[in-house]
Amino acid sequence: MLKSVTLKIISIVIIIFVLAGVGIAFYYWQKVSKIASSNSEKTVFEIKEGESTLEIAEGLEEDGYIRSAWYFATLVKYRHHILQPGAYLISPNMKVSEIINKISSGETSLIKITIPEGWRREQIAQYLDGQGSIEYQSFITAAEGFDGKLFPDTFYVTLETTAEDAVKLMNEDYIERIDGLEVSDNDLVLASIVEREAKNNGERAAIAGVYKNRLNIDMKLEADPTVIYGSDNIELDKLSSDARKEYKFWKSISSLGYKNSQNPYNTYLFKGLPPGPICNPGLMSIEATLNYQKHNYYYFFHDADGDIHFSKTSTEHENAIAKYGLAQ
Repeated sequence: MLKSVTLKIISIVIIIFVLAGVGIAFYYWQKVSKIASSNSEKTVFEIKEGESTLEIAEGLEEDGYIRSAWYFATLVKYRHHILQPGAYLISPNMKVSEIINKISSGETSLIKITIPEGWRREQIAQYLDGQGSIEYQSFITAAEGFDGKLFPDTFYVTLETTAEDAVKLMNEDYIERIDGLEVSDNDLVLASIVEREAKNNGERAAIAGVYKNRLNIDMKLEADPTVIYGSDNIELDKLSSDARKEYKFWKSISSLGYKNSQNPYNTYLFKGLPPGPICNPGLMSIEATLNYQKHNYYYFFHDADGDIHFSKTSTEHENAIAKYGLAQ
């Protein structure tokens, strides 16, 4: 009799534990399978080549798209889905199954574009045209007057993105990046020169200091990139629309060309800053210009090994060039 009662008690305890386990599992399943939030705003989530399902799941949880990385990864495995690399527009109010279906389809209308520091407007137009997203001339027209303020960064666009949309995206990024900084038009022009001159981040503030010193004594800047920029402008004017899409920018010119190129950007001929930015500088060049290095140097050059040399006088400068040689 006692044995029978004991068995009943054990059975009841087991049943209670099983029911409790099932209840907890059901509660947890309901909780983690629900949408992460009611926020319906779609933002970009990127899956990189080679990322594992768990890494992707953890990224989704960290960014607030899902409640549980474990549940997401388990469901992907159970349904035998393969998550595809790419950039997807998703929102926290999508169901987990909807997100899985979206990023396993590989169907993304987003195009990832990356604009390097130091590109001029026309180079950006060439790149976008080559990506098949925005036609060259449309961007040139839309970006008129935004030189220097098309921030170099990584963006996502769609096939429906217009040239005006792209310009707005890049300009708003510029405005956001310089928030809290007082950047004048002249600062931006000088930053664009620094961007084209510097070989690495450590040189930027010192190069900006050289040009500040020259400006302070009304000395010509003699900045090679400004001359090349103006020369490229002249060459572009001679070309057809199709030929402009293939033009190669920033080609070196002869020392005689620097002195004879008749364009308003030739800082070997004209004192002061050129009429406008010669490229779109990155934040480091802008900050280096605002916080330029104070020193007594008025000359600099890069040698054949890419190292930079600063000099206080023209004699020192010429002697250093003779000793180390100019970069080719």
